[in-house]
This record gives sequence, C-alpha cells and structure tokens, in this order.
Amino acid sequence: MTYEEVTEIKMYLYSAITATVGSNYDFNGMSVPLFGVPVSALVMAGAGAICAFAWPRDQTTRVNMYMTIIASAFTGAVCVSVIPALLHESWPEPLQPPLAFIFGLIIPWVMPAIRDGLPSLMSGLKSALIRLAGGKIE
Repeated sequence: MTYEEVTEIKMYLYSAITATVGSNYDFNGMSVPLFGVPVSALVMAGAGAICAFAWPRDQTTRVNMYMTIIASAFTGAVCVSVIPALLHESWPEPLQPPLAFIFGLIIPWVMPAIRDGLPSLMSGLKSALIRLAGGKIE
C-alpha cells in the first residue's frame, strides 16, 4: 500500500468516527426500521470495512475497493440485525456498533473464502445425498 492510499483510508476512517460521534438519534428513526440497527452500527460497520484494507489485498481498481467496502459494511450491519433474530435473542443497543465493526472488519476476508470453498462443499454434499439415496437421484 502506498502512503497516499493509507492517508486516504485514514481520512475515511476519521470521517466515519466523526459521523458516529456526531450522529443524532433522529437518524435512528430511519435506520432502525430499514436495517434493524442504529446509525452508529452502520457507520461502525463501514469503519471496520475500511480498516480491513490496512492489510494487503489484491484489489485491482478503486471501484472494486469501494464496492467491497460498501458491501462489507452493509453485510456487517445486516449480520448484527439478523444473527440475534436467528438465535431468538436480542443484543443490547450499546453492543451493536462494536459488533458491526468486527463483522465489517472480517467480512472482506471471510466472504472470498466462502465463495472459493462453496463449489467443493456443494459437490461433497451432492455426493453424500446420492449415497444416502442409494445411488440414484431422480
């Protein structure tokens, strides 16, 4: 990573932290019904996705980097709202932004691994189902 890219990432990170600190709960009236999480969780997921680029990555273009950041931030915020619903629990609101940050930080690394490993997982599942069905699938 070049010095310019690092300073650009720092600028986006500082902007995200400033937006989190300066955000008012009036915005939560829009984000909670839409995403299920407060604005601070959305911003912290974005900050986590930006921090994920502190480690070397194979991004070919800036557009690819920005799309990865947006997708990771959205997925991190959605994970914070969906996982407790799947577990039939509720996470307290002060816990949601740090968890969104962690999800936003790890999603850019986990999703490519899942994408690359999914074909072999599905072929293994298919062969296991064929063996379970007695060798025939109609």
